[in-house]
Amino acid sequence: MRAPLACGAAVLAWLCAAPGVSAQSAAGPGGRIIIAVAIPFTASSALGEATAGLTPSAGQPSYPLFSAAGTLDAHAGVEMGLGYRVSRSLRLSLTAAVARPVVGIRITGDAEGAPDVAFDGERLLQWIVGGRAEYDLGGLRFASGRAVPFVSAGAGASWQLHEGWTATDTGWVIEAGGGLSYVLRSRPASALSRVALAVDVHLTRMAGGVTWDGAARTVPGIRAGVITSWGRAGKAS
Repeated sequence: MRAPLACGAAVLAWLCAAPGVSAQSAAGPGGRIIIAVAIPFTASSALGEATAGLTPSAGQPSYPLFSAAGTLDAHAGVEMGLGYRVSRSLRLSLTAAVARPVVGIRITGDAEGAPDVAFDGERLLQWIVGGRAEYDLGGLRFASGRAVPFVSAGAGASWQLHEGWTATDTGWVIEAGGGLSYVLRSRPASALSRVALAVDVHLTRMAGGVTWDGAARTVPGIRAGVITSWGRAGKAS
């Protein structure tokens, strides 16, 4: 784990090694092609509940044995994005994210009085592929134009592969949020015309996939990463 982190820190240090430029240049739009990498963190979400029961004979009420509740535990992942700057403020991107969330299980209400117990179930392999639009709030720039708030919205499809590659559950997600980007390196005449850090918070509406009750759920999350702009930056459009 330390080796990837060290490599990432070295790459970021190299990207930021060039001297700073004027505030006017930092506030410029950057190149048209955008390549981004980020670490998204998603909070835990409830998957529903189920009750196991025993039916003594036909026509008799079921006798509850215990109840079980499932959660998709909080997890981090890796996201890659490839985008295009449509205008000075608007960016459109295709994104792909992968994570390994764990299904947590909690057993309660045991008929024989056993204490409640919680444990980890299976670990999923989760893919989310979709698109996102980001719009810079240029009028709210600060820090000499280097810090720029933005809003974002996106949608995509999800695949959750069960442990042991036994089955795949599909679903969809929609997302809305906002954040802040901060320009670290701006060289409009260079092929790599801009490097910026970005952090955002968002709400994701998730439907389908692994679920015990079929209900959609809304989950908060946070994402932090690096955005690079490629191509010589012309006048703002």
